[in-house]
Amino acid sequence: MQVLVEMIHSINPQTIIIVSGILPRRVDYQQTGHLTRAVNQMLNTMAAHNSFCFFIDPAGSFLRGGSPDARLYAYADGGLHLSPEGTRVLRRLFGDAVKPWVRRLQQGTLPNFTCPCHHPGALPSIPPQLPGLALTLGSPTTPRYVQGLGDPLSNFWVHPITYMERVYSSGEQLFQYFQALRHYQYRLSQRLLHEHCPIELRRRTRRIHSSCPVTCGWNISRVQIVRDTIQARIAQQPLFVWMLRQSSPHHISHNVDSNYWGEIPGVGGQNTYGILLMEARHNL
Repeated sequence: MQVLVEMIHSINPQTIIIVSGILPRRVDYQQTGHLTRAVNQMLNTMAAHNSFCFFIDPAGSFLRGGSPDARLYAYADGGLHLSPEGTRVLRRLFGDAVKPWVRRLQQGTLPNFTCPCHHPGALPSIPPQLPGLALTLGSPTTPRYVQGLGDPLSNFWVHPITYMERVYSSGEQLFQYFQALRHYQYRLSQRLLHEHCPIELRRRTRRIHSSCPVTCGWNISRVQIVRDTIQARIAQQPLFVWMLRQSSPHHISHNVDSNYWGEIPGVGGQNTYGILLMEARHNL
């Protein structure tokens, strides 16, 4: 837990982290109750040593007379899970813990709070090694697959990028904006600036016909756009840099259904995006 908390704080020091204690289990409270209390005490101590971390202990609300309150636990499994009433109690406790911070955020009274979406270049560097966080990729011959919204190396990763004095919500928004612009689709390019879902961005630009007379020129310049995007992310996104370094020495495979940008195992493809990532990794 300490490693996870430190990683979150390294990525964005302004993040407020709230750690919840473990609930007592009615099904085996006599055997596990003391373990639950010990773990919660450890979490409380950890939070006390980090000014950005706060601990809440909901266990007391689930005890009655020193034992788990039967009303708050499901009967069907002997009290392993919560009952509907127990779920409502836990939801209320979580809500009460978060509301003060949400209110302070809305009022702008959080000390030294700056939204990283407006200051992407201000994020700190992530340590080259965090204990327990090294990626397990197997042998050097095992590819590092890149795909989807949840992968920081993907162009779909939603994190602000400043490029040519404009802030984009992701590499995909930057790419699709310039694709529309280079095809003289000015209205579409402006609409894309207000769309932040990478999947929807790609869907909207499919309306651009490949028969457009500037497609040939775009086919040449699109690689430079992606290369520039990667360099901007290296300068502004510490997590991207850390993940890129962790991928070495593995082959990076952009595992998407695109013969040009990606490659599918057993099918093939040019893997242009993967090659550009490896090029950038080599130059780090």
